[in-house]
Amino acid sequence: MWVRQKQSGFTIVELLIVIVVIGILAAITIVAFNGIRSRAVTAAINADLASTSKAIKLYQADNSDNYPTSLAQLNGGSGVRGSNGNVYGYVADNTASPKTFSLTVMNDTSTPRSVNQNGVYSDGAAPLTVGGQDYCPESSYVALNGYYCDGSVGAVGLLNTGAIKQPATASGVPAGAPTYFVGVQSSRDNLIGATFAVVPGEVYCASGYAATASSVVTHTIGLMLTGTATSWATVNNLAPSSTWQKLSGCITIPSTATSARFWAQNNGDGATTATVAWYHSALMLKKQ
Repeated sequence: MWVRQKQSGFTIVELLIVIVVIGILAAITIVAFNGIRSRAVTAAINADLASTSKAIKLYQADNSDNYPTSLAQLNGGSGVRGSNGNVYGYVADNTASPKTFSLTVMNDTSTPRSVNQNGVYSDGAAPLTVGGQDYCPESSYVALNGYYCDGSVGAVGLLNTGAIKQPATASGVPAGAPTYFVGVQSSRDNLIGATFAVVPGEVYCASGYAATASSVVTHTIGLMLTGTATSWATVNNLAPSSTWQKLSGCITIPSTATSARFWAQNNGDGATTATVAWYHSALMLKKQ
């Protein structure tokens, strides 16, 4: 005689409860991980601020009470010893009484942090944080805007109508610029730096900051691609704002392109863009 055995299993309600619990645990884990990563980046920035400001004070003690004019002078001329991926801004005034300096450390994934000669830390870029060698990144950046890196207009000013350089303190420049110099673009297009060779499939990432005092025109950065045809690859399209906005994004080179150039555009017809001032700062382009 065969006896049928009773089989047991999960009901649909039980399975749904398990799925919901797993989802909640996964969400908690993701939030916790993002928090840990953010704290790690902030800790690295704070550590770089502390170690670099200490090196600045050591330089001062060894050089007639003067702060270095460039971070490249630190550590016996070897420069900054900091975390990979962080970018520095620095300015010193040895003519002031007392003498002053401002140091900023930035990272693409966090808010800039600053410290001054009194050891006071703050969020955001320090006022008049200068560009130059201390701000510009390493040679892996293939195209750089001369307004913000070496503090001079250079060839860029000769190639772009309406593109001029101003100090961040100039009249009309929105407050809070992350570097000492800003570029002012009232023309529709601004081609930045020299044309460089590209290979299809390569990835280039652009970043920077932009703001406008008053405008209805949006602002874009990206690449002008040339080869079998001319095209434009967009990274950002910013809405008008008097607050400095971060620009960042990456572009994969298409099969039709053999060369490229960093590009910024005020979006609108020529009559509109000719009288609209957009300000940008610390524009960079990096090959991944």
